[in-house]
Amino acid sequence: ERVQSELVDKQEGYSSMVKATMLQICTLLLRNRSIQLQQKDWQKLTRTIRDYRKLMDYIKVHYMEPLTLQDVAKYLGVSSSRASHVFLEATGRHFKDCLLQLRLNESKRLLFDTNLDITEVCFSSGFQSVSTFYRLFGSVIGVTPIEYRQQYQIFRNF
Repeated sequence: ERVQSELVDKQEGYSSMVKATMLQICTLLLRNRSIQLQQKDWQKLTRTIRDYRKLMDYIKVHYMEPLTLQDVAKYLGVSSSRASHVFLEATGRHFKDCLLQLRLNESKRLLFDTNLDITEVCFSSGFQSVSTFYRLFGSVIGVTPIEYRQQYQIFRNF
């Protein structure tokens, strides 16, 4: 029900909620599975989940800064290769894709909720260049930041 509701409503952050719920379901299934996982496999799975949570906590605090996979790996005390593997295993996406989505979600929120000019939205969302922000926003969201704000301006008055 929760997953279906998130997919239908498509509120901000819905994809993260769906992934978190699915991860929770998988964990519950694994715990209640009639065939026991080997201890080594269970430890690997729980380590990945634990590492992913730590990585995401760090990224959520630092996404507005220039951030590299090496920075995240250093924080966690693992190699860049391990950090990359954690992202891929937990989300099916690469680090840069997750970081970009987080920054784009924040920029959409700022465009909707504030009157900041586009340059301020760009830098407040963690982008380091206005031209890169415009290019990535347009290619992923399908409209320019200005067009996005204009499309949703009517909803801000309610």
